[in-house]
Amino acid sequence: MHPIYACLYIPDFAAAALQRGERRLPRPPLVVFTGKAPNSVVHAASAAARAGGIRAGMTLAEARMRFAAHPKPSAAPDSPTLRVQERDEAAEAQARRETLEMALTVSPRIEDVQPGLLLADLAGLQDPHAAARQLANGADRLGLPGNVAVSLNRFAAECAARTQSGITHIFPGQEIAFLHVLPVEFLPLEEDVRQTLSRWGVETLGAFATLPEKAVVDRLGPAAARWLRMAHGQDDPVFQPHQAAEEFEESIDFDWQVADLESLAFALAGLLKTLCARLDRKNLAAGKFLLGLKLAGGSWYERELLLSTAHTDAKTFVTLARLELSAHPPGEPVEGMRVTLHASPRRVAQFSLFEPPQPSPEKLDVTLARLGNLVGEGRAGTPAIPDSHRDDACVLKPFAASTAPARMQKRPRGNTAPSPSTASAAAAPPFTLRMALRCLRPAPEAEVRIEHAVPVHVAARGLCNGPVGRHAGPWRSGGEWWTEAEWDFEEWDVAVGGGLFRIRCELPRIRWRIAGVYD
Repeated sequence: MHPIYACLYIPDFAAAALQRGERRLPRPPLVVFTGKAPNSVVHAASAAARAGGIRAGMTLAEARMRFAAHPKPSAAPDSPTLRVQERDEAAEAQARRETLEMALTVSPRIEDVQPGLLLADLAGLQDPHAAARQLANGADRLGLPGNVAVSLNRFAAECAARTQSGITHIFPGQEIAFLHVLPVEFLPLEEDVRQTLSRWGVETLGAFATLPEKAVVDRLGPAAARWLRMAHGQDDPVFQPHQAAEEFEESIDFDWQVADLESLAFALAGLLKTLCARLDRKNLAAGKFLLGLKLAGGSWYERELLLSTAHTDAKTFVTLARLELSAHPPGEPVEGMRVTLHASPRRVAQFSLFEPPQPSPEKLDVTLARLGNLVGEGRAGTPAIPDSHRDDACVLKPFAASTAPARMQKRPRGNTAPSPSTASAAAAPPFTLRMALRCLRPAPEAEVRIEHAVPVHVAARGLCNGPVGRHAGPWRSGGEWWTEAEWDFEEWDVAVGGGLFRIRCELPRIRWRIAGVYD
């Protein structure tokens, strides 16, 4: 059975999620921004704001000027004013969940492509056109009006939902005619490819579809073959239906108030034993553990534990809960308990004969929990390099055990080892003196005296104190000016008292630090 795609597209989803609770019509123009002033950037804009010349990516100051200078349909005093609001990711997540739940009532096969874009497979339904109307009406009831398009081709349905308002039906045989008049920007192209097609004079999908496939692939790469199939209405990617995470929950109400940890652990062990048995019967494991305690005052106290590896060991769960509650006690007597395990596939590990054995997942989780209680929350994990140009940027991510099997390196057959003289001659590099910069974290503060725009004296407790013999620099670096983590550095290499140091000036506050020492 060929799938029938129905695409639901909610324009300006970030703005629609903030405006859906408003009953006043028409809704005032809204701009959703991100970043800290004065570096705020427009993230999304409502239809009324876009009609005033505002586009995503421009600065908030430019957006205000564009809207003020844009000609209004009337000069009445009650003309709408621009409303500016910061992005609310929690509201977007809630709106996305409610939209997905609504779509699942129409069809059991829903692909959550991105925020504000859902794809439903209507194959097998009695009336696909009525299902499309139900999808559009459900979005309206949520306060998230959107466009719905139905087609046998997925790409055609997505393009129609993005360009046509209301409900659009593209009947079989009409896909190519509809696609060929659309701009080529609807294809998932890189910026350099867009510029190349613009130089070629290719502006529509129809013009792109007339190009010879071999010549296009030779010039634009293998991905161009898929772009040509999309332009011809022939591309049919794999549908990835949404699968809700399965949860296993058990709860208990106490006949009396429990205040000691031992009694809580005893009751918790019984609930976890039942839950782990249910997971084993379905050949599943638990990757997340949520513990809720009903306090004497009527409120709930919840703690969430993320596991490094999914497993079903009840004793390990009890130990982790004891460590968590000992570090973060509820503070009141407990009248009830609720335990939720989020199911995930079991760990599949292939052991290697050429590597040391990995620690068991149960012992690893307990060890990580003890380390977290010892050094503090958020200070134990796996170091990772974030997506930043800052040279000393580093973050800690939750530790996750690797399940990838080790690969044995193949040795070449035959006697291919070089002779000692040849190997030594090839491996011996020319003599060079190399120095390593040992970064100091946190970087200690320093006092630096500047004369004629160069440092002449550096003093840092326990490191150096004296005049600068030689210096090199400055080197300026900065970035992330659109976020709260903005940084702007000026760095020098200075020789002070027989040592070589990297000093850093944090701008615009003019705060000097010793960034590192050369060894």
